[in-house]
Amino acid sequence: MLESASKFEALSAEGSTLDGLNIHFGCIDELHAHKTRTVYDVVETGTGKRDNSLLWVISTAGSNRSGICYEVRSFVTKLLDGVFEDDSQFGIIYGLDDGDDWISKESLIKANPNWGISERTMRGLTGQ
Repeated sequence: MLESASKFEALSAEGSTLDGLNIHFGCIDELHAHKTRTVYDVVETGTGKRDNSLLWVISTAGSNRSGICYEVRSFVTKLLDGVFEDDSQFGIIYGLDDGDDWISKESLIKANPNWGISERTMRGLTGQ
């Protein structure tokens, strides 16, 4: 917007080129695929320069238990389990509980919040 000198843009996956961010909102998609925590750290630091900024992280689980995605997931799990309180944080983790039948349609719906909304998802999962 010209009036506020604001903009919306995709950023580089190279964290070393992102220093100096001053953002209201950042969205990091597929955090599990990040090889290092550099982009997450730079974007998260960039939200500290403004009041009421928001960092939104979206990801499937991945398998790297030593990466930033697992670190963030562990933090959110503890928050949701009531291990601590932090009103500045919000998190949702969709998945199955112990004992859920992972091949049942009910379990697939439970673990996939976009079930029935995304046309591509429905075709892929129903074989249509």
